Amino acid sequence: MAKLALQSSQKPRRDLVTIDHLRALHRYLDHTNAFNIAVFTIVCITFWSCCRLGELLINTKPDPKAHILQSMSIRHGVAANRMKFINFDVPHTKTKADGDTINLSDSDAIAVLSVPSNIM
Repeated sequence: MAKLALQSSQKPRRDLVTIDHLRALHRYLDHTNAFNIAVFTIVCITFWSCCRLGELLINTKPDPKAHILQSMSIRHGVAANRMKFINFDVPHTKTKADGDTINLSDSDAIAVLSVPSNIM
């Protein structure tokens, strides 16, 4: 499989994020602050789905062909094996130019994503 990223955009490997990092972040965030809740939600999605922050965050003008927008469809439910799941589509990733589906199942991420939408 050929890499889709330009050579000039490739960066050196970084240290791995661990559960202890998530716990530390969770401990020091204000759980009544919508921005802090959003930060922790994105971190959990990134960690549990093994994706890149750049696939979930926007640092330029939003583009529906490249970015996840607030209007995206989030699918959730319970599978036949009684495992809870959440999934949603991303329009573009570093390795799949045509997008991919982010899948999360029974994990800490499900609890984080169950925060009522009026808080976020």
